[in-house]
Formats: sequence, structure tokens, C-alpha cells
Amino acid sequence: MSKQIYQASDIKGRVTPLSSSGYTDELGVFHSPEEVTKNKINSSDAALYYNQLTNEEIKKLKQSKGLTNEDPILSGFGKEILAIEKNNDPNTPNFGGWQGQDKNPLQPYTQAHGGGAKTHSEYALWTRLVGNQITITTPDGKTTTKPINEVFNINEYNI
Repeated sequence: MSKQIYQASDIKGRVTPLSSSGYTDELGVFHSPEEVTKNKINSSDAALYYNQLTNEEIKKLKQSKGLTNEDPILSGFGKEILAIEKNNDPNTPNFGGWQGQDKNPLQPYTQAHGGGAKTHSEYALWTRLVGNQITITTPDGKTTTKPINEVFNINEYNI
């Protein structure tokens, strides 16, 4: 679904990853791309800085498209947390996306952080909340629609 949302989105954008550019925190300390990769991927100041850059880019793109009063569908600004696929383990989701200039994901969709869904964080992870109902299609083609809390144990994640 992530690729279909990207294709249908009103605004496709991307802010340069901090692991490529580095950033200066609120205290005026510059963190190099190498330091971001080694020590700052999951820091709150990196997340706040990247969020600020993302909001500025979204504002520019909305203005350039004349979408000042709409809530457009956005894509490409960060890695997305995707549905569980291969091992059906809710603690091992897929991360990926962050489309580049060629519209292909900069990071392939993988389960690179196996077993760490409760504690893993990165400054550029996105969660796209789609709705409270989920439709499941089984391999034999049958479908059923259920509230999302019947499919995933939402209370386990303190939501």
C-alpha cells in the first residue's frame, strides 16, 4: 500500500537525510553525518530538527501547488513503518521507503530491526494512520473487515 499511496499522493517530497547533511542542535553544536549515523539516529533533538525541516519543505511544496487550505496526501519524507509480512511477528515490522529523486526507495523495505519494534526509534520514521478498520484478504481470496485492535494488540504498545 505504501507504494500506491506514494503514487497517488498530492505532494511528493524529500528532505536531505541528516545522515547525509549533519545538523546543528539547539545549543549550536554541529553533529556531522558520521555522528548522526553512529550516535544520533534515535535522538529526540535530531527528530525535532528533521521534523522542522520536513514541515518547512511541506509548506513550500503546498504553496507552490496552491494547496494552502487543503490537507494533501504526503509521501516521500521519511521511512515508513509497514505491515508485518514474513514472520507475522508484531515486534518485527518492516521499515523502508524514503523515496529519492528517481522515485525509488532509498532504503529497501526490510526487517532490519528484528525484535525491536517496542524500543527502536529513528528521526525519520513515519507512521501513516489510515483508519480504525482493516480489511484482510486471505490467500484463497476471502476478505474480512475487523477493527484494528482485534488484529494487533494495541494495548501492548500503550496506544
